[in-house]
Amino acid sequence: MAYLPADFTGTYWRILDGDIYVSSLGDDTSGNGSPTHPYKSFQKAINVAVPSNRIIVGTGYYSGSISGLDKNDLHFYADGITNIKGSLEKLGNKCSFNGFHCKDFVIGGKCKFINNCRFINGGLRSNIGTVANSLFVNSLITASGTNLYNCSFINCKVGAELQYNFIEILDCHFDSHTTANLKSNLTSVFDYCNQEPGSSVFIDSIEFGNAAAVHAAFNSYQSNGVSFLPIFNNEFMLDYTLHFTSPLIERGSNGQHIGAYKEGFSLHSPVNVSNSFALTGAALTNILIDPDGNYQLTGFPLDGSIDTKEIDLQGVVLLSDFFLYAEQSFETPNHNAVVDTENIYSHPNILTFKMRYSENPLTTEHFKVFAWGKQPTIDANGKANGEVGFDVSTSEVIYARYVHIIIVLVNGTDTNHIPIFRGTSMAYSRSQLSLNVKDIYGTDLENAQITVNDGINTVTGATDQNGCFSTLMAPNTEFELTVTKQFFEDKNCKAMLMRKLSLSDPTHNFAFILRDTAGNPIENANVTISSPSHSEAGTTSIEGFYDGNIIPEFENKLIIEKSGIVYLQLFNPYISLQCGDPNLIVVQVIEYDFV
Repeated sequence: MAYLPADFTGTYWRILDGDIYVSSLGDDTSGNGSPTHPYKSFQKAINVAVPSNRIIVGTGYYSGSISGLDKNDLHFYADGITNIKGSLEKLGNKCSFNGFHCKDFVIGGKCKFINNCRFINGGLRSNIGTVANSLFVNSLITASGTNLYNCSFINCKVGAELQYNFIEILDCHFDSHTTANLKSNLTSVFDYCNQEPGSSVFIDSIEFGNAAAVHAAFNSYQSNGVSFLPIFNNEFMLDYTLHFTSPLIERGSNGQHIGAYKEGFSLHSPVNVSNSFALTGAALTNILIDPDGNYQLTGFPLDGSIDTKEIDLQGVVLLSDFFLYAEQSFETPNHNAVVDTENIYSHPNILTFKMRYSENPLTTEHFKVFAWGKQPTIDANGKANGEVGFDVSTSEVIYARYVHIIIVLVNGTDTNHIPIFRGTSMAYSRSQLSLNVKDIYGTDLENAQITVNDGINTVTGATDQNGCFSTLMAPNTEFELTVTKQFFEDKNCKAMLMRKLSLSDPTHNFAFILRDTAGNPIENANVTISSPSHSEAGTTSIEGFYDGNIIPEFENKLIIEKSGIVYLQLFNPYISLQCGDPNLIVVQVIEYDFV
């Protein structure tokens, strides 16, 4: 089975709840902005947009000077790998920009939120509210009144002069060629950032070369900051996913990674990448590695393949983006060579790869065919060859520890052109269990001693100044949690990190599963949760599930009644259990025999 996004007039939409659609295959004259008749340009979409509109932009290349016409509350989303060149000026208030690859592109205006974008030789200026999860290379950021979260800056100037100000800077990476300018009277938070040796951070015109120096001069800054070499997978290919040995993994706030990208593995040739994932046993068929470390077919007309064999990711992870890097010939359709194409679901020439995966060592799992969003088109500069990147579009959430990938390289009809394949990279994330401990007054409890035991491993630690503690944990794991704090009763509970698909999504802050000591779920038990300002009642579902609210204040009380027998639980301290993975939930497990 192939996993493909929805198909509309040659553009494969995945975001289906937009208001206005733009495609490189669209038409500003005959189009109406619908998925089946999209516009061709940003400008046309902006011209007709009204506040709160979601403008969805399909895979492809776009260029030109774009005016936001000072319109407010417009939200732009890239659907696939969307490359843009030029500028976007005069954005109004409350606008957002999500998921774009920007080269030689500048955003100005009053954009409220920029998320998950990549800027090469570009930058930001004017009033930008928050920038998150974004990469900047050779760029200038002169935005004012801005928050920076989980961004990576490579050879950049962040605030070229002190007239530009940043409010909060958290979990960001500054490489050795980046310079940043901050004002101590305007920057309220600067912490959990990596200042790579050689970077320069100026605070009130004083230069600091590492995190320790910043913290020594400004006690509230960089108390958790570091100064490490980041170890990316392949900077040569602008692949800034974190190598699995990177010291930036789990060094950010709440145990998250520092910088714009997640952990990942690289399938590039080890000739030009010292940090490639170990492809022990990988097989190349009719493919050679040239002196520059590129994969090449041995000659026309033979096809070839790269077979990774089984890769162990050292724990169950959530697979996310898979990026393809290839030099492709675009002069005529007959030159659409390099990566294998399959005519599946009547879609011709879809770039595909095959992958099988499991949470356990691979045995009889079948390969599935996956599709990159769209076959390549001409690059942003109008040249015949260019780097092509696609993220994977699937109809399912994929958790795996073991993956096996096969990529077939094919020859086109041009006997004078041997396509070059540079490689791929897969980004993924590990599940993070986070807890917050409060007293009955809602005050965070620092230095509460934590023990987490999943039956195999035991993790110990203490809550930080915000009452928080984090640790990695695989999905579908049941664990025992113990919280000890002086002057409080020890808190012991059993809980489970599980997938949302198993239960109704929780909408409140206290979810639990009720079962007997033999492990059987108990349904239709009467549940009451009460405090001085809150009271609710309900029953457990057929799975024994209940989703309720606990309010940290004077004594919360949980009463469960079944067959005239009552179970009572009090909450002091109160423990909030969360997971950063949106596909997972943390539920408490209550075992009690109502007989």
